[in-house]
Amino acid sequence: LMIVKTRLDRLSELAKEVKARHSYTVPEVVALPIVAGLEDYLRWLDEAVPLGP
Repeated sequence: LMIVKTRLDRLSELAKEVKARHSYTVPEVVALPIVAGLEDYLRWLDEAVPLGP
């Protein structure tokens, strides 16, 4: 199990990388929305993960 935190606009790019590198033919890649959280953490996440292409 690997958990990766990213933005929705980067999910497609991330899924493509996982599929290219994973040994499984169909790796499990799922997205879970953040519906609430600590304000400081959510602000950090916005700053730490750049916008996608």
